[in-house]
Amino acid sequence: MASRTTRFTTLDLYWTEDGDLDVTDGGDLKDTRESISRALTQEVRTVLKATPGEWRTEPMMGADLASIIGSVNSLEVADLVAEMVYRSLVDYNIIDINQALVLPIPVEDVILVRTIIETPGGDLTVQFGYDSHTRKFIGY
Repeated sequence: MASRTTRFTTLDLYWTEDGDLDVTDGGDLKDTRESISRALTQEVRTVLKATPGEWRTEPMMGADLASIIGSVNSLEVADLVAEMVYRSLVDYNIIDINQALVLPIPVEDVILVRTIIETPGGDLTVQFGYDSHTRKFIGY
């Protein structure tokens, strides 16, 4: 089966970074028709934020990144986060194997994660970080 990045042609509702529906200047619900890559970005972020079992309709969806909250930042934890991101995107059929590069960058108390996904329309980059001091994810 082709991954969603190669067959992604559907529209989605446009969600703000806080997860709220967005509206146009005219008051209509905004959608992703102006940028199909926005729909894919939203899909990736949804998977990365989720924990398996959290979504009743998709019980296996999620990277389970919350399981590392409380871990001390290290190269091992950075590699674990990269593996969790990559595996969740492949397992949930967002990407095909070898279609993405996940780069964990540990900097002091923060692990920055850059995920670069190859799509027919060009590379799509999704970035976020994990702060082991505050024990929170940032920049989904």
